[in-house]
Amino acid sequence: MPAAFNGNICPNTNEGGDLGVAGKQWRGLTGKSRFIVKNAGASVSGHRILTTDSSGQVIYADAGTVAHANRIIGMATQAAGAGEALLVQTEGEHDEPSWSWTPGDRLYLGTNGAIQSTAPASGFVCQIGWAETATKVVIQIGQSLVLA
Repeated sequence: MPAAFNGNICPNTNEGGDLGVAGKQWRGLTGKSRFIVKNAGASVSGHRILTTDSSGQVIYADAGTVAHANRIIGMATQAAGAGEALLVQTEGEHDEPSWSWTPGDRLYLGTNGAIQSTAPASGFVCQIGWAETATKVVIQIGQSLVLA
């Protein structure tokens, strides 16, 4: 089990290769992207959009929870258990072979941190990026728009 990260945020700009922080190694990172390391406040699945709880640990962001508007920090790059260090991608390209996006689609925050290609109809709208290819997205968190 990976050790918890004792610092709050560890910024890094990566231009490819490996990244080691808090006794945990992340290998095979590609492209120019930005990452932070945060502790998970609860179990987190990979490729979900995150915000922070009142103690600064990451939890799933949810478009139906207006308190999460403009508090989106990025996407989990892998799964982590509560209290474990988690690499969070704050911007840049991310490739996931299991995805099947339509290139050019705008991508939005949905419920429970899910990424979706349609804007939610209630809560708030936050574009988190776009699909560059069927399996590659560009993370670029936008401003949130609270819906009436």
